[in-house]
This record gives sequence, structure tokens and C-alpha cells, in this order.
Amino acid sequence: MANWIRYHTRSTLFKSTGTTTLNNIGGVYFTIGQPQKTLEYYNQALPILREVGNRDGVATTLSNIGVVYSSIGQPQKALEYYNQALPILREVIFTSYTIPVTPPWVQTQGSKLKSAKADWIRV
Repeated sequence: MANWIRYHTRSTLFKSTGTTTLNNIGGVYFTIGQPQKTLEYYNQALPILREVGNRDGVATTLSNIGVVYSSIGQPQKALEYYNQALPILREVIFTSYTIPVTPPWVQTQGSKLKSAKADWIRV
């Protein structure tokens, strides 16, 4: 039993740490203007984060995907991801997650995105 616990703990830790690296690589691709590559890495991290139960990581990655879609002119797709992240953030915000009061991707967008801004502020 102790070996199984040790293996499971190491496996979960490795997976969770690996998702940080996947998100970091995605962030680099975003910085150098390659949104499709960014999405590839974020979408690799997302199911692993869900598997290991990392709710903070899931919410962050969903929000990051939303930022990418917003940056490539797909606000409706961005909203889909922000709206998936929002309830998770509401669950975990008091324990380990801080968000900006006025998310930058919302400031100059249409009325539906302004509504999303209001939701973020209510968090």
C-alpha cells in the first residue's frame, strides 16, 4: 500500500508540474505571436489538470485559452472559456486565486463582454 501511495503521489506531482511547463510553453508561443501553437499547449495541459484535480490550474488554463481566442478576434469563443472558468474561480478564489478587478481583455469589447466583466468583478 505504501508503494502505491508513493507512486500515485509522484505521478500526480509529475503530471501537475508538467502542466505548468505546458502552460509556460504556450505562453511563450503567445508572446511570439503564434496563437495556434499556444492553444495546442494549453489544450494539452487542460485534461491533465482535470485528471489530477487541480482546479486552480483548470481555471487559469481556461482563462488563458479565452485570452488567446479574444486576441485572434473570436470573442464568442473567448466567452465560452471565460464562462467555464468563472464558476471554478468562484469555488477556489478564497483559497488560492487572485484575479484583476478589470480584466484587460474586457475593457474595450462589446456589450456581452462588458457583461462578463461585471461577472468577474462580482467574483
